[in-house]
Amino acid sequence: MAQVRVMARGFVRPGREAEARAVFRSMLAPTRAEEGCLFYEYLESVPSSRRFFGEEPERPEDRRLEVYVNELWAGQEAQDAHVKTPYFAEHKAGLARVIDGDYHVTNLVEVEPADVTTRHAGVTMTGEDGAEGPKAFSIRIEARPGRQDDVLRMLRDIRACVEDEPATGPWYAVRHSETEFAIFEAFPTIAGRNAHIAGGGGDVFRDIERMNTILATAAHVRKVDVLLSKETIAK
Repeated sequence: MAQVRVMARGFVRPGREAEARAVFRSMLAPTRAEEGCLFYEYLESVPSSRRFFGEEPERPEDRRLEVYVNELWAGQEAQDAHVKTPYFAEHKAGLARVIDGDYHVTNLVEVEPADVTTRHAGVTMTGEDGAEGPKAFSIRIEARPGRQDDVLRMLRDIRACVEDEPATGPWYAVRHSETEFAIFEAFPTIAGRNAHIAGGGGDVFRDIERMNTILATAAHVRKVDVLLSKETIAK
């Protein structure tokens, strides 16, 4: 299914700038959480940037705030579902209050594909195996804004995989902030850690498309040695 790109723009009524920002920002989190939303951002113009060809007489629109919404959808069905949501209906009502004149919505096609080198690798690994003994992975995970629930689903998928790995454990998924997560998983031996890499949990991180969709940067997996432990959580 072909992806759908949308660019929307309009001028804000003078004196309604704060309300306009609230109208547009209210769409960010719920839209980015939609399953078919690959990219959704809100931008504002810098007034001086409209004078591209040197000095020009100031025009009335130079004193108005111009706003843009840049969207990328997995397919037309995803974009159609988006415009049927209750919060989109509220958004349209808000636009009527704050937009001065027409609000232009344009569907776009990609003429020159983006340089894939701008994408991240999905996962990177650092550290050495070292001497035989108890081992672990310490993994840092940073979610894209609005993709936190997708990261939680990813963590649950990994958790389900390690249930079938006798050499994995203890295993913990933790949250440091709204968008930063981590995994700490221990293994009795290097072989046990390597078996985990080859298993289902490793397959999750090897899904580069999924990782690029939900992670702001590649997950950073560090090979570490376990020095001391208390392996039970007090109740």
